Parts: sequence; C-alpha cells; structure tokens
Amino acid sequence: MRYRWMDIDWPCSIDQLAARIKSLSFSDTQQHGFIIDKIRSGELSARYIEKITYTDTVTDPFGNETVFDRTEYRESAFTVSNESPTLELINPPRSVQALLNRFSEITNFRITIEPLNIDVTSWATETLATNNLSGNLDMIQISKLELKNKALAKVLISGDTKIQDACSDLVGERKYAVEKVRVRLSGQYSGTIVLSNTGAATISLNDVDESLSNVLRESLIRTLANSSR
Repeated sequence: MRYRWMDIDWPCSIDQLAARIKSLSFSDTQQHGFIIDKIRSGELSARYIEKITYTDTVTDPFGNETVFDRTEYRESAFTVSNESPTLELINPPRSVQALLNRFSEITNFRITIEPLNIDVTSWATETLATNNLSGNLDMIQISKLELKNKALAKVLISGDTKIQDACSDLVGERKYAVEKVRVRLSGQYSGTIVLSNTGAATISLNDVDESLSNVLRESLIRTLANSSR
C-alpha cells in the first residue's frame, strides 16, 4: 500500500466540496469523474476515475493485423479532512496532476496546494512511539550532501543497528537532506515502511489494515505540529 499526504487550503466546507464533486460524478458516458464512497463529519472519501481508451494492433506470423480496442480505468482514491494534512491519497498513480486539476476546476481555481516537507527521521521516530510499535530504522537515503568543489552526493546507508550514528559519522558537519528512511517492523507487524520527506509512505506487509495507516497519519500530524513550534 502506498499513501501520500498533502495540504490543500479548501475555499469551502466538506459538505460543499462533496456537492461540487457530485456535479462531476463518473458514469459510462464520461471520460473522467468522481465517485463518492463515504461522507462523515469533517471527512470525505472518494475516488477520481479516468477512462482511457486505446487501440492495440497484433500482427501474426503471416503479416495479418488484428485491431483490438481496449479500455483502461485509472483510479485515484483519496480522503479529504478538516485537519492538516487535509488530503490523503491512497495508492496514487505516478502523476496526480489530473486529480489536482479537477480539484482546481470544482473550486473555481481558488485552492492552494502545499506539498509537505517533513523531517522524515522524526516521522519515523513518532511512528515507532505510537502504540509501542516494535522496529528500527535499517535504511537512510540522504541527498545534497556537500562535497568539495560544490559537488553534491546522494548516499544510501543501510544496516541492522545504530544506522543514525553511522549517518552522522559519514556526513560530519556537512549540509545534507534526508530523503527517505525505511522502518523494519517486528512483533505485531512484520515488514517494512518506507517514509519520504514529501509526506509519502510505502507499506510492505503481508496484511495492511486501516489501523496502521491511522498510525502513520497521526504520527505525521504530530511531526508537523512539532516542526511548527
């Protein structure tokens, strides 16, 4: 499972946003539109659907061509809430620009989109502190590590224990940015979570339940709150 969080300053309430989304509901006659799954106090869960039609041509060994019309549906599931971060994307496609464009259209281009910039190490620490999750950091990816002659490096550091100490020893007093960390869980959950400083998480577990995504969301909220103090 993949999640990504963003902050959008909505110019309307959740109920008003739901009404505007319903005005662009998806149907068999539409190339794109929304399907609302759930509306509750302060929260809206929905999907943005894109219908993509294209043609495949297959050539047999004798040079005869057969043409097939194919249709693909791309879904972008999301949840909008009143609490920052106000947009949660679930298993988002590589590009979410089409969805963001639709959000702009239904709000008369009055939204403000703010990508997150997270202290990802603190996010990982908050996550492990939530509900006493068991695990440790076993990978850190850093970028913009300053070298001589204004050169910059991207470095991947991995290990079983004390990986943050190894990272500190490597970078010394030089400037750098932590892009991603990987948390390896044990105990109740077994698998890994890769967290990104853009507010994204990739969960690789045999069984991903809603409680774990809630843990990630709550720890992200605390991390953002701590960074704003």
